[in-house]
Amino acid sequence: MKQPRFIIKLHEAHAKSGLTAYRVATDLGLNEGTVRKYLTGEVRAVFLPNHVLQLAEYYGLDWRDPSVIEVIDQTDKDESSGQIETLLTLA
Repeated sequence: MKQPRFIIKLHEAHAKSGLTAYRVATDLGLNEGTVRKYLTGEVRAVFLPNHVLQLAEYYGLDWRDPSVIEVIDQTDKDESSGQIETLLTLA
């Protein structure tokens, strides 16, 4: 089973902005449900989707800051097979 490798923390920045999830979604051209998912609390994820980077930029945050997106150093039990899984993100 895949273990979460990222903890995404955008809820504080959103609360400080005073904007609604609908407004953020409209401004970025994203689905409101997707936006709401990341703005209501910490989200653990295996991959770092591009829309998370868009949200961080929208709030004026540096996505490389551990207080925004924390990278968890975990290894899967399945990695003994010798295959390496890479995470690709576009900044």
